[in-house]
Amino acid sequence: MSKAEQGKRNRANGYRFEIRIFNRVKKDAKYVIHSAGSYGLFDIVALTWDGRVRLITCKGNGYLSPQERRKLLDYIHFKQTKHEVIELHYYKNKRSIGRKILTKEFLNEKAR
Repeated sequence: MSKAEQGKRNRANGYRFEIRIFNRVKKDAKYVIHSAGSYGLFDIVALTWDGRVRLITCKGNGYLSPQERRKLLDYIHFKQTKHEVIELHYYKNKRSIGRKILTKEFLNEKAR
């Protein structure tokens, strides 16, 4: 398989994963936005019925690069409000999905 074909496959898998998370989040939220195509820091933004904002980034393998960690840390330090929850959704294995609430401590582990 060529690198171009592998890239297409990876993007398609990532898109399907984001849609899967979007559909799960949509069941419990008042309003949900999906930003496909890596245009921003978050893939899914959801407003819950209790007024919280869920900012979700989806990763197929759960790995956040140091650059992504720094961007999320900057967001937490300068922009996050008490009503926002930042989450990472990732595949634990082929059948289950993991979810982590991202905190300053978690992001600081490998951001440097």
